[in-house]
Amino acid sequence: MDIPIHAAVQCADGPDGQVDHIIVDPTTKKITHIVVRETGLMGEEIMVPIEDIIESTPTTVHLRLLRKELESMQRFVEKSYYPATNETPGYSAYPMGGAFYRPYYPTNEQDFVKTQSTLPEGEIAVHRRDAVKATDGNVGYIDEFLVDPRSDVITHLVLREGHLWGQKHVTIPVAQIASISDGSVQLKLSKQEIEALPAHQLGQLEV
Repeated sequence: MDIPIHAAVQCADGPDGQVDHIIVDPTTKKITHIVVRETGLMGEEIMVPIEDIIESTPTTVHLRLLRKELESMQRFVEKSYYPATNETPGYSAYPMGGAFYRPYYPTNEQDFVKTQSTLPEGEIAVHRRDAVKATDGNVGYIDEFLVDPRSDVITHLVLREGHLWGQKHVTIPVAQIASISDGSVQLKLSKQEIEALPAHQLGQLEV
């Protein structure tokens, strides 16, 4: 199963967003969730267990969920709001009766929202274009993972845009992944060893 980061998401009753990142257990190299960013400027990031994926292609992830079911699932980032006070930058309760003045109007939402990730303990979020490192330096960026649909364990990492070989992709077997950390994947291979792996034109990957 191909799980591309940034792929479109298709619910049972229509499209609803895209894959924003993937949540991985770095010890088992098992993908536990995808994070779906809903469509629209105010779209939320929603955690979806990998068991709710019924099919995945290089361009689209298909979910068994209805859009309403997706909307009701756990947010990747929980927000808690707190009221503005006279100590809040740009806020005045008098004489305007509770108003923000320039240059703080419109105000930054972050001044009044506390955010907290709901990432499961011990797991990490992998983003598209997180760095991939060989034993002797950077070689490119994550574009997607290939996953065994029976176990949800990563079988290959796919390098694409921005790596040493231009507009091609190279598949790295999971056995050659030394570690997965926040922001990067460390390989057991050197740049020369990676260059010797088969490369494919974009859209021609077969596994």
